[in-house]
Amino acid sequence: MSAPASPAPVRIDSDRRQLFSNGKRIPHFRSFSLHKFVVGAVAPFLLAVSVMAQTSAAPAAKPVPPLPTAGSAKPGQPPAPAHPLTIEQAHELMQLTGADQTKSRLIENIMAYFQRAFPPFVPADVKTDMKASLDKMDIEGPIVTTYQRYLSTENATQIIAFYKTPAGKDLLAITPYLSSEIQQTALKNGQDTARAVIERHKAEIEAAQKTYEQQHAAPAPTLGAPAAPSGTAPTTPKKPQQ
Repeated sequence: MSAPASPAPVRIDSDRRQLFSNGKRIPHFRSFSLHKFVVGAVAPFLLAVSVMAQTSAAPAAKPVPPLPTAGSAKPGQPPAPAHPLTIEQAHELMQLTGADQTKSRLIENIMAYFQRAFPPFVPADVKTDMKASLDKMDIEGPIVTTYQRYLSTENATQIIAFYKTPAGKDLLAITPYLSSEIQQTALKNGQDTARAVIERHKAEIEAAQKTYEQQHAAPAPTLGAPAAPSGTAPTTPKKPQQ
């Protein structure tokens, strides 16, 4: 009797985020999930909005909502300042940091992601609507509100004055590069760590895969098994008696 075949190794395609076994995709990961796709696409954008808080230019199109009171702050969260910065100060901070260009780059990056990630059957008008909707999206209004939640008018005056100094201008110039490299380093470290964990548990994963496949394998037909229900399988016509 030949030895049982060892389970096919599980391979992770990092480009397509799919699991492969013996060159074939594992069925559970085959279907396209619109919810996961949208969440995956929006997550990098939400992360980038934190940079927009220091790089936004256009005035807010909507009224600023009421600020939370000091008693409404979450545990560990600093209370709202007694004198929040003014809308004019927020706009000046945005203008000093060149937010309009940053927003354009963010939208370009998001659309580039969608172009790569959209399945081929997505109609062109969906992509057109996506671009137009992103262009009209209001980011500045929520940023002003966030500024006012944490930044006082007194501190804003000093920050604006600093940004106008040579040192402040230098900081603004290098901030995009700092943010990009920090994010790339964190992403690479996370990927390397995840890859190392998978490698450490390789034998465990392969054993679990073998057990799973055995538990979900179709049972082999046996002698004396009940006859299949009518209509489930074709029958062979009997030969006429001589």
